[in-house]
Amino acid sequence: MFKVTPDPVFPFSVSIPIPGGDPAELKLHGRRLTRSQIGAAYEAGATFDALVKDNVVGWDGVDAPFSAEALATLLENYPLAAQRIALGFIESQTAAKAGN
Repeated sequence: MFKVTPDPVFPFSVSIPIPGGDPAELKLHGRRLTRSQIGAAYEAGATFDALVKDNVVGWDGVDAPFSAEALATLLENYPLAAQRIALGFIESQTAAKAGN
């Protein structure tokens, strides 16, 4: 059944470049934003880091429990992670899944 009000948290995945290795899939949980909230973030000039820190609320398959500190460590250790996560977060809410 289609939900007029979707679940407040949703899963999404992104590919993170790993220096010296193959990219790794990172499975995350993000806060669902409304169209107005996405627009307000864009208008305010939200950075990739801010979008990630404000809206990612969990992960799966990572070697540390999710916390603000663990997320900050991930972003520090993988320079492209904030960009990849932020873009994947917005795309997962605004783009339809490709299908046959």
